[in-house]
Amino acid sequence: MKKDKLLLFDFDGTLVNSQEQLPSELIRFSQEFDLPEPDTDAFQRSYMKSEDVDWGWGVPLEEQKVLRSKFFRWCDDRTLKYKKPMPRKFDHVDNQLENLQKDFTLAIVTSRPESSTSVILDHNGLHDFFVSKRTQSDQLIRGHKDKPNPDKLLCIIEELGYGLDQVTMIGDTCADVDMAHNAGVQSVAVTWGFQDRSYLISKNPSVIVDEMMDLASAIRSIA
Repeated sequence: MKKDKLLLFDFDGTLVNSQEQLPSELIRFSQEFDLPEPDTDAFQRSYMKSEDVDWGWGVPLEEQKVLRSKFFRWCDDRTLKYKKPMPRKFDHVDNQLENLQKDFTLAIVTSRPESSTSVILDHNGLHDFFVSKRTQSDQLIRGHKDKPNPDKLLCIIEELGYGLDQVTMIGDTCADVDMAHNAGVQSVAVTWGFQDRSYLISKNPSVIVDEMMDLASAIRSIA
């Protein structure tokens, strides 16, 4: 039986701890391609926020945009081939998803490609919680634009047959909150991911959550 409400989850930094490994992978990538040592603090600050932040590679920002795309493709290739980097799920995420799955339909909207998303979900035993997902691959197949554009979010809402007033987006970045605003749905911002609390608050999410153990109750308070 179809459930009354739909919850859409971001992936990296919301369900799995990608920020734990990406800075060291950025250093490895820079070494492999003979680039100067990157500014990992700048990387953390600018993740899904702005491409106008210098990562310390010593090349113009326009060239850095190309290198950034190359870096994320390189990470995905390593995940598929070597199972590295393999982000681990956040503590207590299973408990929270089990709680929510009783009353909500759960799906994923991510900027990560389909292939590595599925591998990481399976590795962490999370795949069966979600009925559908939209990924970077849909940007190629369906012509969707990435976050904060709401294309992927609206597509999955239509696929699953929900109205905008039945949907809540959960994520750890300003792009997730902005995407929710742009689609006209509620948003839950979580602070254990890539972006800090003060920046997330400035985006006016419907609610902000600081601890994974509080996620289900916070969602239920607005959904």
